[in-house]
Amino acid sequence: MDVALGNKIDLNHSCGGMGSCTTCRVFVVKAPQGEPPKTAVEKEQVKERNFKENERLACQLRPTPGMVIWIPT
Repeated sequence: MDVALGNKIDLNHSCGGMGSCTTCRVFVVKAPQGEPPKTAVEKEQVKERNFKENERLACQLRPTPGMVIWIPT
């Protein structure tokens, strides 16, 4: 989330990065070095909301080199 906002990419984030609102939902399209593990907060939200395997919370996701994400509109 911080990377997107720092690069002036519009990304909803109602809870300010706490992982409670899920408005910063993104999809990992490509992760050459693999996706970082989900945080405990993210695991809880993913389970409750039936996220797809590549669906993540931007506020909990730490980008890795070459990672490509899709932000749904």
